[in-house]
Amino acid sequence: RPISIRITNFLLKTNVTPNQITVLSFIIKILGSALFLFNKSILAGILIYLSHVFDCVDGEIARVKKEMKSSGALLDYFLDRLSDVFMYFSITLAIFWSKGNMYILLIGIFVIAANFFMTDIAQKVNTLKKKENMPPTMGKFSYFHYGGSANTMIILLASITNQLLMGIVVVGSLSFIYTFVKFIKSYLEMRKIKA
Repeated sequence: RPISIRITNFLLKTNVTPNQITVLSFIIKILGSALFLFNKSILAGILIYLSHVFDCVDGEIARVKKEMKSSGALLDYFLDRLSDVFMYFSITLAIFWSKGNMYILLIGIFVIAANFFMTDIAQKVNTLKKKENMPPTMGKFSYFHYGGSANTMIILLASITNQLLMGIVVVGSLSFIYTFVKFIKSYLEMRKIKA
């Protein structure tokens, strides 16, 4: 956010729309992801991070310009998921080509599934909590949130240190564990309120 806010402040003086920024973010992430296949991990990681910054900018511009539309939110959600699949697939393929181990492909499938699982459960929890008039978070660790920003930082660090396999293993494991804990915690909170 400290970086995206500065870009947002600059772009607010232009006619750029949130959807245009969403598409720009998508294109940058696809280009960055493709670079993993050409063994350009550091540049790929930087572009992935830049894409995430612009992914924050589109929402900031939408809120400031009061252009928060369902169609824009759906476009953002779809392109985020599509680019995530392409990114993790590209990383997996690059590692597979260098190591030649079939287990790498299973790890890649796990990471993509864990990422979708995390996003889907988070959306469902937020929708249900809003329906029940519950605050988004409750209790201990209510300010802790794991998501796309953390995953992006892990991929950036893994790219710089040439530890992509470790990076995707960490992303997949943390995404799955966080989702499981969030589900249990939210389920128990909802049961308590209904009791």
